[in-house]
Amino acid sequence: MKTQAFAWLTIESGIKSCPQIAALVSVAPDRQWRQGSCIPLTGVMRHANGIRFDSHLGEEVDINEHICNVIARFSSDDRKSLATADLVTIEFHLAIYSYSDVQPVINIQPDVIALLGSIGSGLDVDTYVLGGEMNHDS
Repeated sequence: MKTQAFAWLTIESGIKSCPQIAALVSVAPDRQWRQGSCIPLTGVMRHANGIRFDSHLGEEVDINEHICNVIARFSSDDRKSLATADLVTIEFHLAIYSYSDVQPVINIQPDVIALLGSIGSGLDVDTYVLGGEMNHDS
């Protein structure tokens, strides 16, 4: 079964500005946005200011490795800061695409769930069963 996984962590706040959110950690975000801006390709307006940290691993890497890759970018002080942060929402996102007619198996290891919990992060998993073969020409 051919699958692709994309992973990223968001930190959002309806009260704090992007610079205030980014100040929680010592790592520069991969993306940021302001409340009221549009989500690309959707026309949907964002409800909060936010920053995003992407996994830089390949699309075929195990989802546990994606999660650990993103969290490893943060120092222990960053993790403590996130765990105690007020007025922010932290969420880890996984988008999994399956190029078969079968729902992909999703197995997140207990230590990885504990790692997410240690920074106060929720987990959002979206799966897309697309069927057939992946088109490498597009």
